[in-house]
Amino acid sequence: MKKLTTSIIGALSLSLFLSVGVPALSNVVEADESVNSVNSILLSDEESEKIASELVENSDLEINDEALENDFDLEDAVAEIPSINEMTTEEKELFDSIVNEQLQIMGVNDTELEEVYKDNLEGFFDENSETYENLQASQAKIDEDIKDLEETHLSMLDKTASFITGDKKVQAFRLMSTRWAGTILNVAIGMAVSGGVGAIAGYIRSKGKKEAARVFSRTVKSRLITWGAPKLAWAVGVSVTVALTYSDVGGMIAKQIDKRDKKKIMVILIFSL
Repeated sequence: MKKLTTSIIGALSLSLFLSVGVPALSNVVEADESVNSVNSILLSDEESEKIASELVENSDLEINDEALENDFDLEDAVAEIPSINEMTTEEKELFDSIVNEQLQIMGVNDTELEEVYKDNLEGFFDENSETYENLQASQAKIDEDIKDLEETHLSMLDKTASFITGDKKVQAFRLMSTRWAGTILNVAIGMAVSGGVGAIAGYIRSKGKKEAARVFSRTVKSRLITWGAPKLAWAVGVSVTVALTYSDVGGMIAKQIDKRDKKKIMVILIFSL
């Protein structure tokens, strides 16, 4: 009798899997295909660095003459970047070109997502915006905007697939804080030296890595404090030194800071137990 009961339960389980499980697995595949363009925002660090390196190699942009002067102060130049509404036509064109380059590095190739990122980057550099020079507010705003896109585009089947795959698909609509902070740093430094990653790399070469590390460290520290993230400034020194060996300088600085910040938080937690 026990064997018969077991067999019946097994048959019912198999039937349930075939009627529910298999269609659900099929939905996972369909859902993944429907968000390929969105998944591209989660490019690995290696993929983003490869794109940045190619942009540096193919760049014919030269940094402005001022940036090559001995008395050029990168920290002051970044601090003095005009608000969007005060930029000249040339400055706005430069800003747009750097932003488009950053979208390439992140892998954002969906029209609606591009609009979200561009709007939020402009907001960060617009004194009339609620997120002006505020990393925390800017991150919260873009997370909310992307969440709205997620709700708009995920069908019921997509949401089922998202539940089954354990949030992996939903995470594809999120931009990590480190990537966003790195993008903002790249835009700010790029504006200061009048170009994208190619110009930033040229600036580093002209200064030499030792001097560039000193200048970048001072600049990033002051910006983090101004942008409302003073607690991250402690990890800037080593982070900048490591990042200067990469083409995606801003992205790597942010990643290294985040990496060290997590370690610091872990140590605090351990000693508080």
